Amino acid sequence: MLREILPKHIKIYDGNEGTIRHLKELLHIEDVANDFNGETKIDFYYSGQKNIDRDVLEQYLNTL
Repeated sequence: MLREILPKHIKIYDGNEGTIRHLKELLHIEDVANDFNGETKIDFYYSGQKNIDRDVLEQYLNTL
């Protein structure tokens, strides 16, 4: 959406990927990265709001 209204020379950076990489690093440091099973419940929040958009959640999980 922003790309449609901003001039082409302005770069847009998305911090979500870096946040997900940091989460992955923390999970490994705490040695809990492999403790999740199919029954584990994880709630994702986006800008303070609980996120239930399945497509967005799939993107996050694929990054991990």
